[in-house]
Amino acid sequence: MSDDVNRISAEGSDLPGDSVNDEAGAAPDEVSIDVGEPATPPPTRVPGPISSLLSDRRLMALLVVVLVVLAGMYAAMSGIFEEEGRTTPGSVPHDGNASMPLGFLEPVMLDRELQALGTSTQDIPKGVIGYEPSLAVDSQGNMFYTAHKDLLWQESWDYLASWWFISTDNGQTWRNPEDLAWNAPGVGAKYVWAGDEGDIAVDARDRIYFVDTTLADNNFHVFLGGGDTYEYSKEQGSTLLDDRPWLTAQGDGVLHYLGNNGVSVNGARVWYYRSEDGGLTWTSGEPMVGGWATIDAERFGEHVYVAQVYSDGGEQNIISYNSADGGHTWNGPVYVGPMVANGIGEGMPTVFHGSNGTVFVIWQDSPLGGNAPATLYLARSDDYGMSFEYWNISMPVGAIYLYPTVNVCQYGTYHDHNRLGIAFYATTDIPVGPDSEWYLYATVAEDPWNGSWFHFERADPEPVYTGNDLHALHDFFEIVIAPDGTLNIAYQRNIGSHPYEAGEEQRYLMFVRANVLEEE
Repeated sequence: MSDDVNRISAEGSDLPGDSVNDEAGAAPDEVSIDVGEPATPPPTRVPGPISSLLSDRRLMALLVVVLVVLAGMYAAMSGIFEEEGRTTPGSVPHDGNASMPLGFLEPVMLDRELQALGTSTQDIPKGVIGYEPSLAVDSQGNMFYTAHKDLLWQESWDYLASWWFISTDNGQTWRNPEDLAWNAPGVGAKYVWAGDEGDIAVDARDRIYFVDTTLADNNFHVFLGGGDTYEYSKEQGSTLLDDRPWLTAQGDGVLHYLGNNGVSVNGARVWYYRSEDGGLTWTSGEPMVGGWATIDAERFGEHVYVAQVYSDGGEQNIISYNSADGGHTWNGPVYVGPMVANGIGEGMPTVFHGSNGTVFVIWQDSPLGGNAPATLYLARSDDYGMSFEYWNISMPVGAIYLYPTVNVCQYGTYHDHNRLGIAFYATTDIPVGPDSEWYLYATVAEDPWNGSWFHFERADPEPVYTGNDLHALHDFFEIVIAPDGTLNIAYQRNIGSHPYEAGEEQRYLMFVRANVLEEE
């Protein structure tokens, strides 16, 4: 990378959390992907042959007049948009910094409602032990939280289902649903339906869906009334060895489910399933050949999106698929951006849609693993996922990124404005060693475009992990932008030594919320 590019990348900031945009590109109309050949970011600009024209003084004078007129038009238009409180499409405030100022509240450690049987072996007895937390929100701002239990630490959990909590007070407290059909000690559904790890979706009618894997199959649990009314549970009946469930919902009970199998089944690790009756019945499944994938759907529309690593081994570019008819038919693959190699084995693509056909995908590229800074990419589509532009949003200080995730508000004005949140775990102590400190970083922006850079803030002042295990924080965590425009993050914090796994930590479930502050 040239010195000029480096200067441009860090322009306007010397803060360690600010991102750079030194590599950007738009995918060509047709992409030929050769296995094993890394993608080369295509140029965003081609300089024109203007030097010879400038030798004509008359033309130079004309150019000056044109520039003066354009500057006046720009000033007038800028005033119009400032009166409306919006930036023009493709522009961002603060010389390219898209981030909005945030005020993070005190992090919350989730509390267990019941004490463990026998003697507690936790450093924090009331804390919830778990990892890989999922988070969702409904139109009223009620939030829903699930996470993987620690199966080796049996006295740390009270019931068979994966952790399930709801919050009706903006994340200040977390509890189980009030419905005894779910929650009654010993006989409620959570004591009967076993599970290991789950995911959450909310449809357009605020019905909440909680999928829970059992390795043998998946269980679906459905709630109403902000999560306090338990409706029913149903076994999917068509999956096996699902290592990570992804669930999204739209309309009235239309569900889209991706199963990431631990091993390839009939030629594919990733399988797609659809339900149109709230999870009571499911399609038999369609293979999506490739590597790790995530899925998202328009809550109030018909479009569905999948972001995927191109292959389960070998070439690692990022591709996507899109459906305009609720998952009945699919377009793709569409080239999203480059991944030379996932040397750290984490940070796969996450996809989320915005308003008016916008789609965002985030991922990291780390060909040298933990020995050198990784590259953090964000891609944007404005045509419902039919094409993408991507750019580098890495922090200039250099970092290793784990599990970058993106979310866009689904409701009201903030949805119309594409209010977007980004979060990840990261360390700047490189090469990664036993003393490397990992923190939770986040930002919020509205309608960022190719070239926008971000100021990433520490969402929790405490390290979430210290050490050189690149998988210590597991596979992912999730965020949501609530209807009130706040950023909400479900994450884990590793503290102390694990009593049953040598070299591992106790993993406590956490939550933090950030308000967007008014700019002066």
